[in-house]
Amino acid sequence: MVPVSHVVAFGVAAVIFPVLQVLSDVVWALGAASAREWFVRSPRRLEAVGATGGAMIIGVGTTVAFSGNG
Repeated sequence: MVPVSHVVAFGVAAVIFPVLQVLSDVVWALGAASAREWFVRSPRRLEAVGATGGAMIIGVGTTVAFSGNG
């Protein structure tokens, strides 16, 4: 038989975890929306992000090509 305190603790965790998860997701979403607005205000920033992403993809491809694991 499971002690009542364990059942209560599990119940509290089962309620708190989703609440914290939703709060975390909301914070990430608001941060992403703010970052998007900041980037959209300047075409130069968008170009820099695109160039950085392209350079990262080239870097990953080069790493895979020379690692012998590809």
